[in-house]
Amino acid sequence: MRRKLILSICLALIAASAIAAPRQWGSWFSGEADSGDFLYAVTANDAGHLLGQYCFPDQNSCVYLLGTSAACEPGKQYPVLVDSDLGSAELLLLCSGQLESGHYRYLFTDFELIDDTVTRASKLAFVFLPVNDRFNVVLFDLVGSNEAIAAMRASAEAGMRGRIPTTQQTPDQRL
Repeated sequence: MRRKLILSICLALIAASAIAAPRQWGSWFSGEADSGDFLYAVTANDAGHLLGQYCFPDQNSCVYLLGTSAACEPGKQYPVLVDSDLGSAELLLLCSGQLESGHYRYLFTDFELIDDTVTRASKLAFVFLPVNDRFNVVLFDLVGSNEAIAAMRASAEAGMRGRIPTTQQTPDQRL
């Protein structure tokens, strides 16, 4: 059931791109879009929210994406409290718009900090206040994140000439 939920969310968030059969590690999945445009390592929680890292070999960039039902204004940044067993930090989310599925796409502006948290923590919570003026709390299990991200990055490195970027570059709107 969880696999179906994650795949349906991936398909909805990615919209027009088809997804090749993903591999699973714990609660995380990794794979490549059939189009070859991007690779992903992603998880979904029980509420249908999505957290993942996406790499775009042709743009030599990777981003972290949070997909939720919490509305946002495209182009606007929102502070988010990130809490994990490692501690807490404040980051910024950049709203990338609403998808046909109804979910809203948020990109993390500090790739290194969210990557460090996702790969070192075991659980993660985000608390943020989007346009509806109601706090949103989104929880994720990180079991399997390291394996899924490592597998995705290994594939991405081949397309990025052996270099995974250490800073985020915003890709075009293919996601």
